[in-house]
Amino acid sequence: MKKETIEIKSDLHDFIDNIDDFNLLKAIYLLISTNKNINKNKLSKIPYDLEIELGESIFEADRGVFISHKEAMRQITEKVENL
Repeated sequence: MKKETIEIKSDLHDFIDNIDDFNLLKAIYLLISTNKNINKNKLSKIPYDLEIELGESIFEADRGVFISHKEAMRQITEKVENL
């Protein structure tokens, strides 16, 4: 590994360790995890903005922030009926 690469990784670790703002950490996490997934699957047909939203949803679900399938269907049904 190049010296520059090692220095950048070390600096990133230091920067991240000193961030207390949850929203900023979440944004960095989404940026890194989304780019990792895109690089892994270059043939992905998912638009970038959707990839970001999916990453955010997965992040929230991992933290326990989600609604049940039943509740989601209720909300969707309610919106469709009010069109």
